[in-house]
Amino acid sequence: MKPWAPFILITLAVVTFILLVVGNDSYSRIAVLKSTLDQQRSRNLELRDETQSLRSELYGLQHDKRALEKEARNQLGMARPDELIYFFED
Repeated sequence: MKPWAPFILITLAVVTFILLVVGNDSYSRIAVLKSTLDQQRSRNLELRDETQSLRSELYGLQHDKRALEKEARNQLGMARPDELIYFFED
């Protein structure tokens, strides 16, 4: 082996280590990206549950006349022709 070969190997090892620590794909950046990925997966699960809830509500409104009537009364203030609705102010 040449006398300068160990120096080159050590220099390459140090440069590689420095790039791993402070480069674009450094360990700290990877940790931040993993944390962001975990947060996004959690949010996706929440949104999937909300979507499922909305789909079941939609199915109920499309296929159950009582559910449709209840939503019309609650959200739109609708009433049957023979009913009177009273609103009380606090």
